[in-house]
Amino acid sequence: VLNVVLFLCNILLTGVPGTGKTTIGKRLSKRLKLPFFKLGDIALKKRFVKYFDEYHQSWIIDIDALKEYINSFLSRSTKCFLIECFYCDIIEPHHVSKIIVLRTHPLILLERLKKRNWPEHKINENILAEALSSITYDMLSFFQKEKIFEIDTSQCRIDECVTLAYKIITSNEKK
Repeated sequence: VLNVVLFLCNILLTGVPGTGKTTIGKRLSKRLKLPFFKLGDIALKKRFVKYFDEYHQSWIIDIDALKEYINSFLSRSTKCFLIECFYCDIIEPHHVSKIIVLRTHPLILLERLKKRNWPEHKINENILAEALSSITYDMLSFFQKEKIFEIDTSQCRIDECVTLAYKIITSNEKK
């Protein structure tokens, strides 16, 4: 059991908004029996925010404060977690066993983000980030490529995406 726990410790779930992080994360955490939290929620709850950016309609996070807090928390914890994050590179690599980057075709992402009633410029920024694979690129610049996996959520149902993620997490295979 100890090997399984060490193997499963701290899975990161990332992707641009609208790729399914929260929906998939909640279901996946139940299947894995791992606590799930969103790094952004921690930043808000602990008040690691500088201000609200009206143009981007989002909180500007105090990255240094959040980084210090989360890495200290993970160092002290005896539990494993499934962590949803947009800025995952603030988590030190030794705390992470696998990273799952959720991807979505930009045209499908466009439809998903329109339902959020976001300003057009915010939608466009996220579509461009997805088209350029910016999240995967950021993860590759910080974590070992063997830890990073992508799942295309464009056409798969939520339960199918959860099953794919589960297989990635519980597999001993490297990329």
